[in-house]
Amino acid sequence: MISGTDKSHWLTSTDQSHDAAVRAPGVRRGLTHPLRLLAVGVVLAFVVWNLFRAPTTEVEGLAGDLDAATATTPTSASTADSGAADAAVDEGGSTSTTVDPDQSTVDVSDLDSALTRYHVFAQHSGRLLRVDLADGQVDVYDVTGRMVGDFAGLLYLVDPRNAIVTLPVDDLDAEPSPNASPVPEGHSLAAVELTGDGLLHLMTGLFSAADPEFTMIRIDLSTSSTQVAAVDQYGMFGLIEVPGAGLFEMTGDSFRSLTDGSVRFYGERLIVVEECRAPGDCRRYWLDRATGNEIDRPVPEESSGWLLGPSGRIAITFNPGGRVFIDTETGQTLPDLVGSENGRGLTSPEDLTPDERFLAAVPSNDSGNVQIYDLLRGESWTIDLPRTFNLSKVLFVPKTEIGDDV
Repeated sequence: MISGTDKSHWLTSTDQSHDAAVRAPGVRRGLTHPLRLLAVGVVLAFVVWNLFRAPTTEVEGLAGDLDAATATTPTSASTADSGAADAAVDEGGSTSTTVDPDQSTVDVSDLDSALTRYHVFAQHSGRLLRVDLADGQVDVYDVTGRMVGDFAGLLYLVDPRNAIVTLPVDDLDAEPSPNASPVPEGHSLAAVELTGDGLLHLMTGLFSAADPEFTMIRIDLSTSSTQVAAVDQYGMFGLIEVPGAGLFEMTGDSFRSLTDGSVRFYGERLIVVEECRAPGDCRRYWLDRATGNEIDRPVPEESSGWLLGPSGRIAITFNPGGRVFIDTETGQTLPDLVGSENGRGLTSPEDLTPDERFLAAVPSNDSGNVQIYDLLRGESWTIDLPRTFNLSKVLFVPKTEIGDDV
């Protein structure tokens, strides 16, 4: 494996330019897995199912405009009269909290005390629900954007123009500050990911062309630096595969080589890579993108998927029955309770708390609830939310008054 090596001859200049492109060399240096196309298709389908994680202003100076933005035009309205919530215990020891659609609270008395440091944000049909996991208070806001994630006290959303707007997490009634879309003309927004350290990755595509054209955008929300590159293939989290050259990642001003292999499970820091020396002679391993080191951890047997959290604690993949959640530290599949049932509703990527202990999942059966799973104790809870069907995304947000060390 070659990691961190300068392979700039495989790539054209990419800094701040839509003309930059990844070029395939004339001679292939390795073999691709026979199931590569299938794996890529599964991952792409997964991303389409799981839009959106999200975008803002003319690409130069983009992040600087985000800092001043405040967001979507929400109108706050707590759900009407409060009433008593009924708690019921599901099979398997999980707790289900039921609430009348007109109630303003849900019963959170059975939740682990560590969850009281968080709000859960849940979105559906132009509405954003905020649930205080300390007292069960539910507040509802009308929004016009799709929730992506949070960073440094701001909630990021994509508005209908594919621009990024932000809301202070402690003031969801803030007035909007419009921004232009960074998506190139004619392109569609294919994927958006916001990492815990404030890197916003966007992938756009021009699918009307004979050969789809893609553009990668990387915005560092801490430094306001923005990088744009035209690429030949689809990628996520700033990762791009160059046939015959290997796997590269977007950096602050260029691309750097990670490995000669191909990515099988995408993640914000840890990924699962496959390298093949010959047909049938392949191996998979965990790779730390930051150090280039291999990590000793059970490798998921599934062909491809998505990793949650910086350490990739949870792998999400698909089987004919729906989603499968895998605890990558143990290799064990999480109980079916955690949103793995099949259904007609399409769901978004699930969310982990910053300490990667609790998982929030949206079931795909249109039940309008949020499931929370404790990876430390193996316990789970189901919270039925008011006026929520076809939930599109959930997000744990630390309470700002607690501080950054939550």
